Amino acid sequence: MAFQIYEDEFYSGMYEVEAQNTNVFNQASSNTINIVPREHIGDFSKEAFFTNTANLVTRRDITTNADGTATTTASDEVIGVKLYRRFQDDQRLTDIKRIGFTESEYSFLVGQQIAKAKMQEMLNSGLLAVSTAIETGGDGTSFNDITGDSPNTLNYDAIPTLLALFGDRSPQLRHVVGHSKPIHNLLGDALSITVENVAGTSINQGSIPSLGKGLSMTDSSDLIVTDGVSSGVNSYKTLFLQENAVRIEQSEEESMWNGLVDGKENLLFRVQGEYAITVKVKGYEYSDTGANPADSALGNTSNWSQVATDLKDTAGVYIETA
Repeated sequence: MAFQIYEDEFYSGMYEVEAQNTNVFNQASSNTINIVPREHIGDFSKEAFFTNTANLVTRRDITTNADGTATTTASDEVIGVKLYRRFQDDQRLTDIKRIGFTESEYSFLVGQQIAKAKMQEMLNSGLLAVSTAIETGGDGTSFNDITGDSPNTLNYDAIPTLLALFGDRSPQLRHVVGHSKPIHNLLGDALSITVENVAGTSINQGSIPSLGKGLSMTDSSDLIVTDGVSSGVNSYKTLFLQENAVRIEQSEEESMWNGLVDGKENLLFRVQGEYAITVKVKGYEYSDTGANPADSALGNTSNWSQVATDLKDTAGVYIETA
């Protein structure tokens, strides 16, 4: 849509950005979703690790001097996949001038919008990857689906069963990331609980009790399962993550260009750039060999597999609710 040209008014310099909350990285997510600078060549990033060795310590028989039985430490690798991204904004130079802006002023404003959009895209790619990977973990024991229960919305009674999937390591699930719909359902459940330090906290402080864990709301479409409850009724994935569950590596230096494009009826001012990120999920590998996957491939469970020996050494768990 072309600019609205004002005659005796001026543009304030304010602009609309994506409405989704993207303040979910690094410390904001209790370091469960991290952005790190790490450039690498190729389309995949592999990180070797030593797997848990069963029966590493055994009983010693003090009545014999026979040869001992040795164990062998094995290794595996977490594999992340590189995602190539671009942006391009074209605007007629005459329209920029008609609203009283210079090329540099317009470039600055567009750059701010691009920066916000990049953060949103990084977050959504990470959430799609981790939620898909978790679905493949623990032979189907890495998530709880309560969409057929009553109640089928997110509630406090359902959370202990979910945490139990991590056994004695459940305290390591330090941060909750969810769509605002189930998180506000949890707020409603808090208000119905007649315990002073639960309902009272919600009412008096305006916060949502989360069992001592960090909490982030972000209205990402990648946390929504279309028709997950029934036809026309979506379900939602709420993630319970441990530290470094998702790592988004800035794997190629960004290249950006802005300038005039000629050969048109009017000169165009173009802002264009490209970059790449690599998404890794703790305890899982992206096993498909196709480079630069589309969201349909990144969100395909057949392209992810658990490589950590124990579910407790993976990214976390999720609960699916109405």
